Amino acid sequence: PYGSRVRLVQAGVWSHATELTVVDAPYRDGRQWSQQYRERQSGEIAVISTIDVETLLVESGYPRISILKMDVEGAEGVVFGSNFERWIDRVDNIAIELHDDSYFGDCTAIFSKAIAGRGFKVTKHGDVTLCRRS
Repeated sequence: PYGSRVRLVQAGVWSHATELTVVDAPYRDGRQWSQQYRERQSGEIAVISTIDVETLLVESGYPRISILKMDVEGAEGVVFGSNFERWIDRVDNIAIELHDDSYFGDCTAIFSKAIAGRGFKVTKHGDVTLCRRS
């Protein structure tokens, strides 16, 4: 029903364009939806390519993101760990599940640092952190 308003992008979201492989250790329940990925090393097989949020925004043709919803099993630590400065001020609302027990470390601290001083009012509802620009 969305016709030409939708474009499929077969990629994972990351802080920059790269290739990923699967993290060897199982995460949480070890099921497919809780799989974690990391940048591939030389000689490893890539299982997915990535794209950064800025590139998605530019390619969309829109100047802003109304709602950025993210649940990426810890990779939010990568997305908000670097290169976010180029696009974060063009996001009006963020709904994010933060994973502090992931391969990527304390994602709450990384995310909080990224949005600090950028005009977001932050509330938490269950596992989801909601950030609304004031």
